[in-house]
Amino acid sequence: MDSDSARRMSSVKQRPGKGTSPSAGVAPERAKPESKKAKRLREEEEDRAAFADWCDEQRVEGAAAASLLFCVVFTSLVMTMYTTVPGGDSGELIVAACTKGIAHPPGYPLFTMLGALFHDLLPIGSPAWRVNLLSVVLSAASASLLFLTIWRWDLWAAW
Repeated sequence: MDSDSARRMSSVKQRPGKGTSPSAGVAPERAKPESKKAKRLREEEEDRAAFADWCDEQRVEGAAAASLLFCVVFTSLVMTMYTTVPGGDSGELIVAACTKGIAHPPGYPLFTMLGALFHDLLPIGSPAWRVNLLSVVLSAASASLLFLTIWRWDLWAAW
């Protein structure tokens, strides 16, 4: 075969199904229109993904706001905290925490154990100041947890 005939043969279009490769001449598969059910399922999946992203954003915002609230409440309570023994049962509870003893019934065992932990771990301040600081930390944590509870409740109510 000379170069002229080879050139002419290469310029001739192949008929469908007569090409050299197995896929030559096969018509490309047409995109089928999406059924209503498939479209609804795809939209629901997109909605779920968008909702999950929104929930993550709200979780971060809620944690940041709760942390800020903790700092504000903690600071304000530390500034107004008793540095000595306040009145009432506080003196007995401070002594029970420092000696790891038992206060009058019901005894408040969790508060006594946490007070003993604060008393032993914090080397600064008087024993009364340390146990009062425990009350400040627990109060600030309670305010933050209440805020997070209401925040999540509000998010749940929104959906």
